[in-house]
Amino acid sequence: MALRSKFRSLSLQRHRLFSTTSILNPDSKTPLSSKEKSRAALSLIRFEKNPERIIDICRAAALTPESHLDRVACSKAIFKLRESNYFEGIRGFIKESLARPDARSERFVSHFIVLYGQAGLVKDAVKLFDEMPERGIERNVKTLNSLLFSCILAGEYGEMKRVFADFPRKYGLVPKLDTYNTVLKGFCESGSANSAHSVLAEMERKGIKPNAITFATVIKGFYAEEKFSDGNVAPYPSSNQRANY
Repeated sequence: MALRSKFRSLSLQRHRLFSTTSILNPDSKTPLSSKEKSRAALSLIRFEKNPERIIDICRAAALTPESHLDRVACSKAIFKLRESNYFEGIRGFIKESLARPDARSERFVSHFIVLYGQAGLVKDAVKLFDEMPERGIERNVKTLNSLLFSCILAGEYGEMKRVFADFPRKYGLVPKLDTYNTVLKGFCESGSANSAHSVLAEMERKGIKPNAITFATVIKGFYAEEKFSDGNVAPYPSSNQRANY
């Protein structure tokens, strides 16, 4: 009985592998290259409405964050699955993807942390960040930035503020310029541009020089809230400091 059950399970797996692979190019017997799979997947995802089939397309293409085209296809898939309120399907797909042998990297985890945010599943993103050491992957400032960006994508600005306030100290991570720029983006998008003053002050204390993205983000935030007098972010950096950039 156990042998029969195992045989049936293997048969189902083979059938599913065949069917998902043929989704991308059902009329051809010639195997597709990796890039051809990505293009076919993106094209199919754009017009597919069945959420289960969207996931099957992603499986068949074996999408990876190493490829820009694959990242676009994944993002489009998550967007459509969220529109369908198929959150359990999103969770299942991401967990399945993280079990792949090639998924044991910081880049892979960062990618899926962001996708969780795009799906509005910030608690899942935080959980994945917490579980990184269990997966044999070290947390770093890049994955922290991905988590902050995930919060912004989900519109969870309060959670972004909590992560920024607590996680660097909790996990021994040192925020960098990209970290501060991400947080500034979140504050300004959420209508809390006034909070930019404290972020800029912290950057000054820690000797982190702002760049063009920093200034553009803050000024855009102030003007969006019609706080024109705040559009000048002096005294930090001073005119002497700006001359050094």
